Amino acid sequence: YSFSKGKADITVTKKGGFICSILSDAYAYEQTISPKEAIKRGEDFLEKLGYEDMEAVRVRENGAEIDFTFVYTDDGVAYYPDTVKLKVCLSRGVVTAMDASEYLRCHKDREDPVVRLNMSEAKAKLHRALTVETAKLAVVKTARGERPAYEFLCSYEGERYFVYLDAGNGNEIAIVNVRTVG
Repeated sequence: YSFSKGKADITVTKKGGFICSILSDAYAYEQTISPKEAIKRGEDFLEKLGYEDMEAVRVRENGAEIDFTFVYTDDGVAYYPDTVKLKVCLSRGVVTAMDASEYLRCHKDREDPVVRLNMSEAKAKLHRALTVETAKLAVVKTARGERPAYEFLCSYEGERYFVYLDAGNGNEIAIVNVRTVG
């Protein structure tokens, strides 16, 4: 279902009545809250809507607005098929856009990921020029479905990257250049 009020459009799923998307035409002025405060407000917003255990993993600043990708986490495992994207206005501290379609399409109860390599074995497969900042187990979408992978936040020559290695064989799945908050 689609609803409009003032300068905001909202879609709600027929099944379950979940808020799927929000788009507000609100204008953002100068920044009055920090990106870290925006994360907190985004987490609180998602929790109020029933999207629990979400972690901000990617950020893109755009003037007085900031875009976040939140991912569902369970027992320290990030499930990338289950993402929600938010835009927070840094001048007013409110959510101005949301897209939960991927989360609603993919979220389900899952078995714990099965891995063949431990974290150290996977880390040894990274290029030696990369400096690992953080590492965790994740589940990612590939052309062949969901795969357990190790996610390494690495730096190289002033840039930061997420490097995803298959947790079964250590093969590279993806490298993503990202900016993170924190």
